[in-house]
Amino acid sequence: MALNVTFTCNANSIVDENGTPVDCNYKAFYKRQGVWNDTRTSSQQQFNFNAGDGDSLTQTGELKNNDVIIICLWQDVLDGGNTSDNTSGLKTRFSTFSIVHDGSTNVYVIDPQIVPKMVPTCAWNFEAHPVINEQYSATPASDDEDSWIYAGHTFYHRRLYYSELVFDSVGNLTDEYDFESSGTFDSTAQHTFTTIADFTSRHRATNSYSLFAICDKTIRSHYHVPLPDIIFSPDGILSKFYHGQDVDVSFLTYGAKDEDTRVTGMDTKLNFKLKNGTVDSTSDVLTGLLVDSTTSHTITALNKIEGEMLVHWNDGWTDLTFTRKESYEVTNTLPTTVLTKTQLTPRIQRFNHLTTDVDGAITDALFKTYLLMPFGAGWTEVQSDNHTGLTLTDALEIEFAQNGHYKVVLEVTDNANDLVQQPDGKAYDEIEFDIELTECSEEAYEQAKLEEIYFIFPDVNKEL
Repeated sequence: MALNVTFTCNANSIVDENGTPVDCNYKAFYKRQGVWNDTRTSSQQQFNFNAGDGDSLTQTGELKNNDVIIICLWQDVLDGGNTSDNTSGLKTRFSTFSIVHDGSTNVYVIDPQIVPKMVPTCAWNFEAHPVINEQYSATPASDDEDSWIYAGHTFYHRRLYYSELVFDSVGNLTDEYDFESSGTFDSTAQHTFTTIADFTSRHRATNSYSLFAICDKTIRSHYHVPLPDIIFSPDGILSKFYHGQDVDVSFLTYGAKDEDTRVTGMDTKLNFKLKNGTVDSTSDVLTGLLVDSTTSHTITALNKIEGEMLVHWNDGWTDLTFTRKESYEVTNTLPTTVLTKTQLTPRIQRFNHLTTDVDGAITDALFKTYLLMPFGAGWTEVQSDNHTGLTLTDALEIEFAQNGHYKVVLEVTDNANDLVQQPDGKAYDEIEFDIELTECSEEAYEQAKLEEIYFIFPDVNKEL
């Protein structure tokens, strides 16, 4: 089937920026097919071509639904008075637009306008609050593409259209800067302010047609923010802090920490924080310090030690403050315990413990009683007693029903996890001992034999 789709405009319908009919050159690009047709010259201010032309898709070609056709029109007397046969180079007037084929229309009529290149749009990015003696870079964001509406259609000055190069004179911007309003622009995009002042920094964007736009930014330079430090000694990263240890906390914000000598004072203190982050108490409060300071602290509690400093300074314009904090957690000191045994009778034993915890409190005292089994079977647990709360320090009395070799193991637990983000600490002690009859009567001897038989053969009636 022959291809017959016409693209045209009404007679005397190619107009310039003033609406005056003009002639020009034009050509079309079929995007999907990747085909440019030959450059043509308008007649009676009208363009006209057919997709089935021999320099287009030919009669055997195909134009599908949603195929894109780009049309370019131009005059370039700037090149010497004669209109060239291609879209490259500077143009007196030009435009481009596109038609998306709907799959059924046979004649597309669009009246175009060609206009001179316009002034670029000026835009750029730059730090509005630079710090003196630091280099900053400007990033241009100017644009040299234009669009406008004429006779109900949108026309463009574009470099690329649907990724195809159409007019290479578009998009060639020269970016220049005058950061301190000296009156001189240059292409250097980096600048360092060396004084505290308000500046009007300027950016000039110039296109291929020597048309330019200037856009300004209000810049206010500032001094460096001080970089204070809080140092724990010994180093809280390399070392652990324990109850009873002496720790020095140094607050440093002057000298090398204040590059531009802008600090006007420093307030310091030590905070002691609970597990939930709240401050339980504060000490070593000092205000209005004009020199670096070191405070010493002896650790007496299981908590987080936080050094806090409030720095007063001036940025060249305004008196400001900021807070610097550094903290480390005290490491739990494990409890200590000593288990003792008192024999009340040959079969009744009393167990006591002497337990201390220097940085917290004991919450549990767990006694576990084990019997050594015969024939190498090892220890087996025969009784467990946990003392807590009001019974925490109570003695444990056990009456042993049978002879044997026993041990009692004591495990005490502190409350570290209630105070800091650490597991509870535990301490252990144990005592091994024998339970045996000391009477030598015949009745006692027979009773001991029966207990031994029952112990070895518990399912056998001891009357046997």
